[in-house]
Amino acid sequence: MSDPRMALIDIIPPKLVDIPVEPSPPADDQPPISVFTTMVGDVPVTVISGDIDMTTRAVAQAEITAQLQTHPVTLVLDLIEVSFFGSAGVRLLVESQHDATDSGCRLVVVAHSARVGRVLTLTEVDSLLELQPDIVTAMRSL
Repeated sequence: MSDPRMALIDIIPPKLVDIPVEPSPPADDQPPISVFTTMVGDVPVTVISGDIDMTTRAVAQAEITAQLQTHPVTLVLDLIEVSFFGSAGVRLLVESQHDATDSGCRLVVVAHSARVGRVLTLTEVDSLLELQPDIVTAMRSL
């Protein structure tokens, strides 16, 4: 009897098979995710570093939700230091964009790393987001 999971290999486009599905384990002294918000002028910048996966997504979502509840004109998400980004990260950004739009907030995502950018491009989520390559460019775009 064949393994039904193997049938998924035929369904998944070949370019998606290379996307890593498990985060790298954190060092013993380092948490898997760090999320904090700092103000740059009157713009909140939420910085996320580490792994965004199904076990850490809620931590990032809670901070983004808290920032959106302050009704900023713009919220910047800085993903420069994200070390793992999979489907939970995609879900986080799609939901955050939806929530920001509902709140009348402009969401700007700073993501230039291959690990984040590749996933966003392959899933075509990059077309749903305002992406900037670095924080300086993001702030100049406001």
